[in-house]
Amino acid sequence: MPVSTETRAAVQKIIGDTLVNGQAYEYDRQLADEIGPGSPARKHLKAVAWGRAKVQGAWLTNVHTETFKIDT
Repeated sequence: MPVSTETRAAVQKIIGDTLVNGQAYEYDRQLADEIGPGSPARKHLKAVAWGRAKVQGAWLTNVHTETFKIDT
């Protein structure tokens, strides 16, 4: 499936911020330190909201989440 110019630019920004501008450690710190205490389900919801905000901050307009189940 072809990738839109907008999506390509947003992904390049995320990758560039992560690799070139040293955001990988900051993203890791935010996930580790700021998601905070709580049940695994609550942490999951906070992590999803954090990730969604980061992607929307990269100028993507059609950001959505999908539910899924992992069998354990």
